[in-house]
Amino acid sequence: MSRAFEVSKALRGRRSGEGWICHCPAHDDSRPSLSVRDGEDGILLFFCHAGCSAANVASALGGLGYSQSRFNGVRSETRRDESDWKKEQIRSEQRRILASKKLWLKTLPPKNSPVEVYLRKRGFDGNIPPTIRYCPNADHTTSRQQFPAMIAAIAIWPNREVTAVHRTYLAKDGSSKAPVADPKKMLGLVKGGAVRFGPVKRKIVVCEGIETGLSVLTATGDPVWAALSTGGITSLVLPDFVKSVTIAADNDEPGIKAAQLAAEKWKLEGRAVHIAVPPIYGADFNDLAMEGVK
Repeated sequence: MSRAFEVSKALRGRRSGEGWICHCPAHDDSRPSLSVRDGEDGILLFFCHAGCSAANVASALGGLGYSQSRFNGVRSETRRDESDWKKEQIRSEQRRILASKKLWLKTLPPKNSPVEVYLRKRGFDGNIPPTIRYCPNADHTTSRQQFPAMIAAIAIWPNREVTAVHRTYLAKDGSSKAPVADPKKMLGLVKGGAVRFGPVKRKIVVCEGIETGLSVLTATGDPVWAALSTGGITSLVLPDFVKSVTIAADNDEPGIKAAQLAAEKWKLEGRAVHIAVPPIYGADFNDLAMEGVK
């Protein structure tokens, strides 16, 4: 087993070019920024795009319970290596975007599919938006199985072009999510994008999850953008003409913090911003809709 592969396993990295891309353990890394590969003479090469040194990365790995002696003989990548890393990042990003588009083109309308069953059980009884479709046999790489999946198109303003997809893997009958540890995955270029429900107007609602977004769409009738995560909310790109934003936040610490950060940013851009939070801690607005189903 190569040393770089050992590190990539420890950090749950993915293959990229001649090495691996991982979340850097030496800083709060929301987007994988650590390149790891085997150099000449057994030297382990690290390059952190945020600037962490190889010594800091090795020390952080030690703090995660891995013997630091196993990572002796490391060095940081050179400037030339950094340029190569950036080029590989671009190529990797383009491959992921292409893969997401290919998957989207394989999808089918959700009518009378496990996707429709799933959404009805989640309390949504309206017309399913065109940004949500059905794949009968989506690959789930972690479990090496295939499941039916709800596929949602992600686009980054001002484009309508699909740059990524969100996959919710389902049980065969749609009665629940698939019986795997990670039934939700994203593929492609996600940062700045959202799954859009309804035509874009001057007033929109922003939320995290797809199911939450559909519940809010039913309750308000306003266009909803599901940003898919707390990081998605804070990095979301909005149209200039949107002047009123309601953030339908999840009622937990990360959800409220992300809503507050996004609200500050959008207020500085001259928008009116309101944060709406469910009354129960730990709940989102789909949880409230589900209470109605029960």
